[in-house]
Amino acid sequence: DWLFIDNACRNLKNGGKAVVVVPVGLLWNAADEDKRAYFVENGYIESVILLPENLFGPFASVQTALIVLSRNNQSVRLVDASHEFTKSYTTKANVFDENNLRTILMNLSKDSETSLSVSLDEIRNKHFNLSFKVYRSGLKHFTCGRLLSEIAEVLRGGVVARSLSGEVSDNGIRVLKLSDMENGMIKKTLQVMPEDFYNEKMPYLQYGDIVISRSASPCKVALCDEESSMDNRIIPSGNLFIVRAKTDVVDPNYLLAFLLSDDGTKALDYATTGTSIKTIGATSLKELIVPIPDITTQKRIAEEIRAAQTEVVVYKQRIRRAEEKISKAFNSMEVK
Repeated sequence: DWLFIDNACRNLKNGGKAVVVVPVGLLWNAADEDKRAYFVENGYIESVILLPENLFGPFASVQTALIVLSRNNQSVRLVDASHEFTKSYTTKANVFDENNLRTILMNLSKDSETSLSVSLDEIRNKHFNLSFKVYRSGLKHFTCGRLLSEIAEVLRGGVVARSLSGEVSDNGIRVLKLSDMENGMIKKTLQVMPEDFYNEKMPYLQYGDIVISRSASPCKVALCDEESSMDNRIIPSGNLFIVRAKTDVVDPNYLLAFLLSDDGTKALDYATTGTSIKTIGATSLKELIVPIPDITTQKRIAEEIRAAQTEVVVYKQRIRRAEEKISKAFNSMEVK
């Protein structure tokens, strides 16, 4: 890809332009940072347009971008056109109509919600990342913000490589999967892990640990409460992160409340990368900015989320009882 881009740059006439289609990974992959740096520093990249997914369907659904090349650029225009499309009912692909194209062309000439110009210094400070969302994240700035790595330890869950199907004797070891997390809580009934699946490098959940999914969009988040940590040895699966809070700095329930909030959801989404499958890496997770207010404020928010979760549990129990009544409303013994 980069050799093709280099060839296009070498063949540019004075005042000429070239446009290349690239997979979006080239815009942010760490492995391509030095290549991006070369073309940015030498003023070859005029603009980058993020295209919708499935634009080349049904042949390919991978998301792509356009890189506009020219000479002597001192800034780069980034345009997010990922939502600027019309659905084709004949090819099942996303296509551009005249209005879509008009909007994209307009965004190439001025700042808007989906377009901005970034300086070379800004790009250098972002490791030559050319992803629009890195510069227009919509994240709220907190004066009391701290890196997640400063207030918690981030661990990877244990990798369960084989199927867990079949009868297994209860050994007290449980596997936590993505489907076992709901409303910030861990389900009480978890699958038993066979003894021979376990190795000592797999971390158990401790009371107060927060579990975050790597690949779900939006990310799923749950906290290991005291009951879960005492009853079983719970090992999160490999597609989950464990965030072990430093409790002298941050209340785990407060941290959970932030991660489940709109601001926390946006921050986690901002940290994700990928094309067809969005994932979050350990480094990006550690760089998450978390607001850390005084401990009194943390405790108040922690109490509010615990009370709300208790409400959820109570309502679910009522719903289950009501559903049982529905199924038993007809009694065949009463009907002749």
